[in-house]
Parts: sequence; C-alpha cells; structure tokens
Amino acid sequence: MRRVWGLAGLACAMAFLVSCGGGASASLPTSEVVAAPLRAPAKSPLAAARALDNTAVFTYAQWHYPQLFSGGYATGVWQGYSYRYYPSTGHYLGIANGQIALMGPGTNNAVVPVGAMASFECQVLPANCPVATPADPAVALSGFYFDPLAYGVMMIAADGTFVGYNPKVDGTRSDVFRGTAQAQPGSWTASNVTFGSITPGATGAARGTANITATFSAGTSLTATFNVTGVTPVATRLAMDFYPQSSSAASLQTVSGGYATPSGGQTLTIDPASGAMSGSLFTGCTFSGSISVPHPDRNVYKVQGTLTGSACPSQGPADYLAQYYDNGVENQALLLYGTTTGADLNFVYLTFFRNGDGV
Repeated sequence: MRRVWGLAGLACAMAFLVSCGGGASASLPTSEVVAAPLRAPAKSPLAAARALDNTAVFTYAQWHYPQLFSGGYATGVWQGYSYRYYPSTGHYLGIANGQIALMGPGTNNAVVPVGAMASFECQVLPANCPVATPADPAVALSGFYFDPLAYGVMMIAADGTFVGYNPKVDGTRSDVFRGTAQAQPGSWTASNVTFGSITPGATGAARGTANITATFSAGTSLTATFNVTGVTPVATRLAMDFYPQSSSAASLQTVSGGYATPSGGQTLTIDPASGAMSGSLFTGCTFSGSISVPHPDRNVYKVQGTLTGSACPSQGPADYLAQYYDNGVENQALLLYGTTTGADLNFVYLTFFRNGDGV
C-alpha cells in the first residue's frame, strides 16, 4: 500500500459510507411472466446466519458503491491490514482489527476512517438482524408467504397492499390477484380484490373479483379463504408459510447499488437517496422505475417499474412488491412479484442478482 491506514477514530466516510451505526441460483425464479409453477426460495439456506467477515464487507462495498470500487482489484496485507485496491477508480478499502478505512481520490488521498466493522453488520448482512414482531397488526402481517407444495406465493406490504399467485399443480391454469388488506390482530380482510385466471399462452388473465378473509400468525403462517365471482379459482383456500427473511430490516441503503449478470445482459442500478431504478432485464429489454420502503421493520418493498423492448416478457408498467434475498452463502438478489397495470392482467416476477465474487 502507498501509505499507512490510520484507524484511530470512528467516522462516517463517503456515503458507506453514508450511515454510521449500525450470480444466479437454481433455487430462485428466473425473470419471466408466469406461465408455469413458481418455486419459492427454499428455507434451508437460513439455517445459520452468515458470519460477518472482511470478504462480506469488501463485496458489500463493491456492490453498493461501484463509483468507488469497480473493475478488477488487487489484494494485499500490510502490517496486519487487509485491503483491496481498485486501479480503475484509484480507491483503497482496508480493514484492520475490525476497523474499516478508505483512501483515494474521493478523500483527497487522505486516510479516512469509516467505522467499526461490527457496527455495519445489519447493513452488510441484513438477514443476521431480524426485527422483533411489530405491535401494529398491519406491519406484523406484512411479509412474503409461500405454499411449499403448490408453489403459490403472496407478498403483503406494511400498508396492506398485496399481490399473489397460485398455480394449478399440473400447470394448466394459474390465479393472480392484487388488493389491499385491512388487518386486525391475527386476522385480515380484503374486498373487491382484482382477481384473474391465466391459461398458458394467454395474453392476460380472465378477470373477476374476490373477497378474502384470512388469519395469520405473525412470523409463522397465513391461511386465506377466497370468495370469487366472475371466474373459477384454482382454489378457494390457501395455506402458506411465512418466509423468515421478511423479518429483516428494510432500507434504500440495503437494496441500493449495482446488480449484474453480464452473461445474461442483466444490469440494474438503484440510487440510495431517491430509490430510482434503471437497467436491463436482459439484452433487448430495459427496466426503469423506483423503489420505496413501506416500513423499516419489514423486508418488503414497493416498486413501480416499466419494461421496455421487444424482447421483454411483458411490455409496459407493472406494480411490484419486492424482497431482498440473501441465502447466507453466495447469492443476494432483489425478488420482484407484481401485476401488469394495463388492460391485460398478468403476473410478472423478476429477479435481479448481485454480481459478487463468492459472497
């Protein structure tokens, strides 16, 4: 290294460097309009929390701050300090004795302490920091639910908005629905829910409406009963498990930065201040929109996004709910579940993967 890493104090530096305190997987869905059963992320990767280490911090910085840490890098150890140096930006990021420091053009080539590595654990590895069950029933209800046998899914935001998908096991038909839940302790209802039935190859769902009554056990399960008019549902009752990562904290900082799988032409950048999103789903299909946080104690985000391009699985705008997925080993991704907002009702799920180096 060109100079000693000075780590005497604790301070925020360069936006990570804004807040003091504190590759694709076969088990995840690919990006497409649903035409076949969707398998929810498996629960097994959550059996043990991942330990915070230097590699996790380095990779987090690379994903979230590509303006500082992008391209190839050199690694080294100097008098006990581990660092990565990025020649394309001229920045160093170093860690010694559990402290993080930064140096490069953005700091006028002065060593700037960032803070204690441990204070960033919930930011770097949000799955390690589940939030206690909220007292507000609407917040306690919110989360990602899935049927491990039939592959049905439902995601509910803290403001009550929800989206769901329930396929027939043989793949011949699928239900899609969206609405707003009115939550009470342990139960919720929804009236005049937009409900549709999709058959393979159809441009949109046959439309109907539904009323839903449901019970839930916060952080555990949900059981919903559907009273549908206009179409025949795949099922009138759904029993689903709560996905544990829904209890992680949410913030624009957590989801911000870059996502990319270059081999598939996928890119996405999320601005940590505004939540603006832009990129491509794959070659010939661009994505633009914005993401927001309904509640900081639930890992469920709201997204308004538009797909543009002849290669897109679905054209035009859609409203999504999203979850930040971290399997604790090597895959981090933003999972979006939504419905089109045009004349044709359809269910769309998208997956944007982080492009890290083994984290």
